[in-house]
Amino acid sequence: MVCSPFIFIVCKKETISRLYYKYGKSDFELIETMVSNNLLESFESLYHHKYMDNKRKNCFVPLDEYKTRYEYEFEYTRIEWIMPRLMSILFPGMF
Repeated sequence: MVCSPFIFIVCKKETISRLYYKYGKSDFELIETMVSNNLLESFESLYHHKYMDNKRKNCFVPLDEYKTRYEYEFEYTRIEWIMPRLMSILFPGMF
C-alpha cells in the first residue's frame, strides 16, 4: 500500500464505512466508525467484525519540516472466536 502525505480523506465524527477485504480464499468485512478526526494531528476509529471489535488511535508527530512519525495504539475490546482468543492468551504481545 502506498500512502501519500498529500491525500487525506476527511471524515466527520461518527462516519461509518464498510471495508471489504480478501485474504487468500477468505472474504471479510469490517465496519469502521470514526470517533474523532483531528487531522493533521490525530484520528480515532472503532472497527467491528463478527468475531472481534477493536479501537485504534493514530497520531502524526512532526519531526522536522520533511519528516513525520506515525504512532498508533490498538486495543481489542471483544474477541469471540476461539483461535484469536487462544492466541491473545498465549501471545498477549500480538494483541
